[in-house]
Amino acid sequence: MAITTVIGGDSIKAVLPTFGLTTAYKTVTDWITVENATRFDIGSDDVAIGIVIKVSFDGGTTFSGDIALDAGFGVYPIAINRGQTLTLDVKSASGTPNLGGVAYTGA
Repeated sequence: MAITTVIGGDSIKAVLPTFGLTTAYKTVTDWITVENATRFDIGSDDVAIGIVIKVSFDGGTTFSGDIALDAGFGVYPIAINRGQTLTLDVKSASGTPNLGGVAYTGA
């Protein structure tokens, strides 16, 4: 795989293509980056399985601690400061759900 880039303000590239998860974090070449956005909403196609995310705003040099999203979380919004790029490292709590998402631009 390659880094998956989502670009806010582009009607096609603002949507995260189906992104398969496993119980392990992705490697540096498989992260998700979100550019030109002020918010990124993520969700899973399996409401019975939770996911765990780490976020970075410095290109993946420094990540947050684990952010566990319990099963059935629906949509989880991540705020992004204008001009920043969000990098996500994601894994599934169990099973192999798919992650989806949409990037938004705003004032």
